[in-house]
Amino acid sequence: NNIKCKESVKSVPSDILLLETDSPDITPYPVINNEKVNAPKNITYIAEAISEIRNCSIESIYTQTTQNAKKLFSHSTNLI
Repeated sequence: NNIKCKESVKSVPSDILLLETDSPDITPYPVINNEKVNAPKNITYIAEAISEIRNCSIESIYTQTTQNAKKLFSHSTNLI
């Protein structure tokens, strides 16, 4: 329901979009009543929300964010 957050999700260019869970602090809405602490397994709820906000398939979110993470981490290993 956070309008600023939704606008941010819409405005982030696809080629730099990444997924993260706010673990362990902020639990996504669908599991908030069942779990006291967030976990990485809840990343699917984040991806689902982003796909709804951006009006695209969840598969496209998974594909794009996987590519972006691989690109990011392949560059970061070259810095070490």
